[in-house]
Amino acid sequence: MFFVTINDVLFFQSDSKYTRVATKDHEAFIRKSIKALIDELDSHHFIQIHRGTLINANYIDVVERHSLRGMQVRMRGHASALQVAQPYLAAFRGM
Repeated sequence: MFFVTINDVLFFQSDSKYTRVATKDHEAFIRKSIKALIDELDSHHFIQIHRGTLINANYIDVVERHSLRGMQVRMRGHASALQVAQPYLAAFRGM
């Protein structure tokens, strides 16, 4: 068990009945839903990009087009790209 400050979180992602918490150095699982996190976290810092994914805007490295109408986000300190779902694309238009 270890503690993570909210400022260190890169993103939260649903994974079955758990939510994955990713930081630069660690990944862990919590038993809190994305919906509950949305209600508790500051919406200026945490942006929903998918039904099951919240990202920390402070760690956005690159937002790039992925397909004709799709986008993905790359986070500083994390190798994988995160898909932006169609309903959440408006937040990234013009970037």
